[in-house]
Amino acid sequence: MAIKPRKSSQSECNACTFVIFGVTGNLATNKLIPALLQLEEAGQLPNQTRIVGFGRRDWTDEQWREKVLTEQADRADEQTCQRFIARLHFHQGDLNDEESYRTLAYCLKQPEFPAAVIFYFAVSPDTFGPICANLAAAGLTDEAQGCRRVVIEKPFGYDIESARA
Repeated sequence: MAIKPRKSSQSECNACTFVIFGVTGNLATNKLIPALLQLEEAGQLPNQTRIVGFGRRDWTDEQWREKVLTEQADRADEQTCQRFIARLHFHQGDLNDEESYRTLAYCLKQPEFPAAVIFYFAVSPDTFGPICANLAAAGLTDEAQGCRRVVIEKPFGYDIESARA
């Protein structure tokens, strides 16, 4: 299902920084990144929106951009793909390492990143707790810096008992 282009100005929507935990996994590669690219193609991403991939790989921004471009090139025209990959930044880190979140916090304070941040968990449910704890420890959940939201990709448990826990 194609997303319809915006009829109104992109300035009506606030830009945000979209941080994806588990960015190198199947969910992000096959579902999330293509969906964001589709929003780009439809003109539905505010101009200043940035996408930060958080992962263990020793990649630069350019290496991640090249990987995304290679994987997604058949989904949109060249101009759209180039606009989209210009939004991408890669942050190397370990989900269980508090220092990785402190360096992420420093990164997100740079002027090119909008203060409103969405943290998207495209990871297994057993990492939700440690990620939340590390985000809080690094001050990344402090809304005095800007709106902060966490998106948990389902399933958020292995069964009904773990989902309730």
